[in-house]
Amino acid sequence: MVFTRQYPELVEIKSVPVFLWFSGVLSALGISMFYYLIPKMGVGNMMSYALTGQLLMAIVASHFGPV
Repeated sequence: MVFTRQYPELVEIKSVPVFLWFSGVLSALGISMFYYLIPKMGVGNMMSYALTGQLLMAIVASHFGPV
């Protein structure tokens, strides 16, 4: 075999912090809401709100330094 895939063991999976598991769920929810709201708000408004939200979260994350 050219490629070997080694799956993580249960101990490694349990060592992942809980907030990292929920980040995927929150990302899926955010994308779903984005596509739900585009027809209701319009593309321009939705993009401006999305970019503003990203900038605000970047400011908060850089100020508090969660990681």
